[in-house]
Amino acid sequence: MTKLIIVRHGESEANEKGVVAGHTDYKLSALGLEQAQQTADHLAGEKIDLVCSSDLTRAVQTAEPVAKTRGLQVQTYPEFRETFCGRWEGVTFEYLQNNEAETYADFRDNYMYFTLPEGENIWESGVRFYEKVREIAEANPDKTILIAAHGAVIRVFWALICGTPREIAGEKHPYPSNASYSVVEYRDGRMIPVEFSHDSHLTVATHLHI
Repeated sequence: MTKLIIVRHGESEANEKGVVAGHTDYKLSALGLEQAQQTADHLAGEKIDLVCSSDLTRAVQTAEPVAKTRGLQVQTYPEFRETFCGRWEGVTFEYLQNNEAETYADFRDNYMYFTLPEGENIWESGVRFYEKVREIAEANPDKTILIAAHGAVIRVFWALICGTPREIAGEKHPYPSNASYSVVEYRDGRMIPVEFSHDSHLTVATHLHI
């Protein structure tokens, strides 16, 4: 059995400013750095053999405290990136609600089917993430692997491993909170969900978007 600990990055500068991040390479905010350390401290007693991350800075910064205490290097993969948000990247959610109200409503109401303007389909980005997680799990039997990634792809990933139909996945599965971790067991070729978005160890738990 391979154990997967999937961590959403801490609060980013984009989260702090209320802007869409996507593939834009924002760092963690001061709170996000604190959250990342709190998660690493909480997992201090966990045997972790491999630390992986999206190649975006906010995810790498979340993984680094876990890797450092174990003498490991963070292995980065672009497949773990957030959904590419096209021309919405760097735009505030407030602006979108006020100036692209119809498209923004579609994003909120039809989340699992939504394709970002000039960007990526949210569901397909989660499939991309899922396939890379599965590949790494297959290559590392009987190990514990921490993966630092992003809210939207983790949200879709969780729907996929729970077998939730796409048409109700947006209602059933929320965003994981910043710096929370979700636990999955991989055995006999199957992803088994154990716990989603554990964040009780955080002084401040934030629930923010893409």
